[in-house]
Amino acid sequence: MERQSTTLCTFVLFLAIPAMGTAQSSLALAAEPRQAVNPNQLMEQKRPSWQVIPQTSGKTFGPNQLMEMKQIGTMIVQGRPLHEIQPIWKSFVERSRGSDTDTAIQHVLEEAKGEAKRNVQRAIEKQAGYQALKGAIRNELHSIRDLLFRATQGKVELRPKVFGVSAGKVVIKEANYLISKRADIEAYAEALGRQLSSLSDDAQMANIDLQNMLQRQQQVLQMLATMEKMLHDTASAIIRKLD
Repeated sequence: MERQSTTLCTFVLFLAIPAMGTAQSSLALAAEPRQAVNPNQLMEQKRPSWQVIPQTSGKTFGPNQLMEMKQIGTMIVQGRPLHEIQPIWKSFVERSRGSDTDTAIQHVLEEAKGEAKRNVQRAIEKQAGYQALKGAIRNELHSIRDLLFRATQGKVELRPKVFGVSAGKVVIKEANYLISKRADIEAYAEALGRQLSSLSDDAQMANIDLQNMLQRQQQVLQMLATMEKMLHDTASAIIRKLD
């Protein structure tokens, strides 16, 4: 009987050891912290910062209010004087009573930063478009030279093209006719050469525009503190008067 009790205790202990290890593993896994996923953060990661409108309190902004705040931000980027911006902001605050004024101010400033950034991006695309257009015309001129070389050995045909740029991208349209005479092909090449020369001036102007946009962006960032103070002071004065 004593021998059977000893054997039974050994068997129970043998079963308990892995169970204890499993329980400890489960406790360890349960103790590991899990990082919570904030759906608002995921939404904000998909949208540019200037399009994220944090509503901390008060009424939400309607489409017309968002448009007005965007207009004020654009005026800041354009360098409009304070005496032109302040009346528009004052009217906005008076008609938006109950909305979160601090959020509105931050949205106006973000709109200004976003507009300045978009201006720089458009200037970059414009400059890149002219460079790409020049490259496309040069390639066409190389093809024409090869074609004229082959023209001495037999008849060749060429479909003229019209080269342009739109929204920073090269646009090429082919004519609905063919030219085969050497004089016509040479005239086509001369026209492309003149267009290439004029593009050099356009590309230089685009580079100047880009430098101006970069400089303006820095100016906007530097003046945002002054604009924020003006917007805040004006809104505070209006709110105190309305209350």
